[in-house]
Amino acid sequence: MRVALRSSAIGLLAYLLLEPPDFTLANPNASSAADVRLAYFGAILFSALSVSRPAFVIPVAVYISSTRLLVEEISNLQMSTLDIRYMLDMALYLSLFGAGGLTIVRLIHPYFPDERRQQEIAYVAFGLHLGNYFWSGVAKLMIGPHLWTWILENQTFNTIPYAIVNGTLPIGHLPWLVQPVFDFMHVIVRPLNLAIVGFQLFAIVCALRLAWLKLASLFYDLLHIGIWILGGLFFWPWVWNNVTILLAANAQRLPINPARRLPAFLPSYSECPASPSIPTSRSIRRRGLAGST
Repeated sequence: MRVALRSSAIGLLAYLLLEPPDFTLANPNASSAADVRLAYFGAILFSALSVSRPAFVIPVAVYISSTRLLVEEISNLQMSTLDIRYMLDMALYLSLFGAGGLTIVRLIHPYFPDERRQQEIAYVAFGLHLGNYFWSGVAKLMIGPHLWTWILENQTFNTIPYAIVNGTLPIGHLPWLVQPVFDFMHVIVRPLNLAIVGFQLFAIVCALRLAWLKLASLFYDLLHIGIWILGGLFFWPWVWNNVTILLAANAQRLPINPARRLPAFLPSYSECPASPSIPTSRSIRRRGLAGST
């Protein structure tokens, strides 16, 4: 748990340094813009302290979440919270129920400070993140009239021309590379779609074995890197979460009974989205749905 908590705290610090609230420049006279800019320096300080003092994660997470929600009010630009939400969830959970909770309950009974209890808390935090992959896989199975519709008909390779049009394709300046990659993606699209859905559904059981958890974390990071290279969309906080899980798994010293890892699945079940609308196969082909996460 300590490894996961420290890695999450470093991730929040990296986020603040890499993505400062520059959106305030779009409307510097907005009533809350000055407060956002002024509080930023305090958030940096608390974030640096949180690496060794987990309690400081809480004000940092509040600042990041609050400023993201103020983006549209200040700049009139819409910005989703999807990229950073689950890094905040993991960091807050580990800080509140891990470091904070264990500090209190260790006074009640020696059962609670045991290292295995800390690992079980970490697994619940992992579930807050891994559940997103599972439900994404479920959504892909539900998107068409058949469970295999997305696998057989989703044109995942269309992320490449979409990114070229938007000017976000990292390899877009290399036409000699783009065309072969596009052709290759066209050939392997169905096996690739099958692998994506399979590994996303695998998230619901990957915590049962340590090797499975490591394998899943590596695959999900490779998936995000592939989406960035071929689609120009990079959710680096999700990559960071997967690295955090991998580091924590490598640092695990005491074995945990698989049955005690089941709490990691509970957050996954609790995040079940509303039933998605089910488009027809024709509409899928026409729209060229290319989502892969």
